[in-house]
Amino acid sequence: SVNASVNINLRAPALCTKHLLPLLGLKQDDPATKTSKLVYISSIVSQKPTPMFAVYTATKAAVDHLAWSLSTEFSDSNVLVQVFHPGATRTNFHRNAGVPDGAFDRSKFATPLQMATNLCDRIDYSLDFRSTFGTLQERLGFYL
Repeated sequence: SVNASVNINLRAPALCTKHLLPLLGLKQDDPATKTSKLVYISSIVSQKPTPMFAVYTATKAAVDHLAWSLSTEFSDSNVLVQVFHPGATRTNFHRNAGVPDGAFDRSKFATPLQMATNLCDRIDYSLDFRSTFGTLQERLGFYL
């Protein structure tokens, strides 16, 4: 449903951020303060129209803008922002959305463990805003 998609994909990250920020000790222009990183999970589909997934695509695009806005807002602070755009993952996501089995070659999709490992390995602690897309194979696997 629309509400469920908005709640899980946009509202949850926004509210988690709201409640997490006080724990991060947000400091402006204090180089002695320990750096924290907010990491958001968007989707590669947030970057282009995706038939049958309009609401999902829109909520993930909203996550992109949330992360981008927060990165700008916190640019002179100890809080850094990164947003991931993972590719397709072998879950029931497509089946639950009504996509018929066989519509995609799911063998090219990453397993949930592969995707989680890939994302954790790509957390970047540099000072710049990062928007990290999936591997070339993940991107091509989804769009083939």
